[in-house]
Order: sequence, then structure tokens, then C-alpha cells
Amino acid sequence: MFQNDLRHLRRSDVLVGIRDYESKYVDSGTAFEIGYAYSMRKPILLINEKNSIMNHMMANSLHAYFTKVEDLATYDFHRMPKVTYEGTVI
Repeated sequence: MFQNDLRHLRRSDVLVGIRDYESKYVDSGTAFEIGYAYSMRKPILLINEKNSIMNHMMANSLHAYFTKVEDLATYDFHRMPKVTYEGTVI
């Protein structure tokens, strides 16, 4: 599973992460995938539907931040505009 995950991350153009729980900590697997994608200079889009407080490292690694999954339906994946996280960081 680990090698398959890495293979697909390397082949991807963008990473879309979902944070769907209330906690100041992101899931360790999700955090690893975001860090790995960031190291490969892949754009990282994060959906945080619970609007949980973001970790400083996570907030600064994102290309675009959303609070609703529906926002992806209207996001321009061709131009990839930056959508900065504006909330509290820890």
C-alpha cells in the first residue's frame, strides 16, 4: 500500500487533501502525503470542512484552501489560482 501510494503521488499533477474532523492535528498519513507532494513541488489543495485550526506547516504548504468540497466544482484547475488560508495557525 505504501509503495502504491508513493507511485500515484509521483504520477499526479495535484494533490487534493480532505480534512474532515475537528482536531488541531492532521492525520499522520495525510500529513505525510502533503509533505511528500510539497517536496515534489506539486500544488496542494486542502478541503477543511470542519474549519479546524491549521498547523503552521500545513497552512504554509497549501496552494489552495477550501471549507466546502463543492468549491472544487468551480475551481479553475487550468489556471490554478492561489487561495490562501486566512485563519488561525498553531
